[in-house]
Amino acid sequence: MQAILPDYYLHIGVDHFIAMMPSKSNDLEGNIKKDGFYWRETVLPDNTTGYQIQSGFYGMKVNNAYRNTVAYLVSGGFRLIVDDVTNGETEMKIWRSVLAPYDTVYIAVYCDLNILEERERNRKK
Repeated sequence: MQAILPDYYLHIGVDHFIAMMPSKSNDLEGNIKKDGFYWRETVLPDNTTGYQIQSGFYGMKVNNAYRNTVAYLVSGGFRLIVDDVTNGETEMKIWRSVLAPYDTVYIAVYCDLNILEERERNRKK
């Protein structure tokens, strides 16, 4: 997107913030409850098992810092591409509130499960 948009845009993503966290605060490989981010097993609409990301107290603080950083940059006149995976409607409401004063376009990305699984396998390398 940065290459094709006519103006300059900074790219910021929640993964940048997760990368700054101490590894001991997260469990993104298994489902051990942590103070940062971790997976929780859940039943999907088709009655299969899936996983949903969860936030401990430290993860919530990091998420708030991420959103506050986005708001600060936008308030400073920067155009942003914000890369985030929202965890349901509650989180979308928070983003809408944070970005309410600004012109914002939300883009949803959907992909086939096989493609998603392949991307996650490649991501761990």
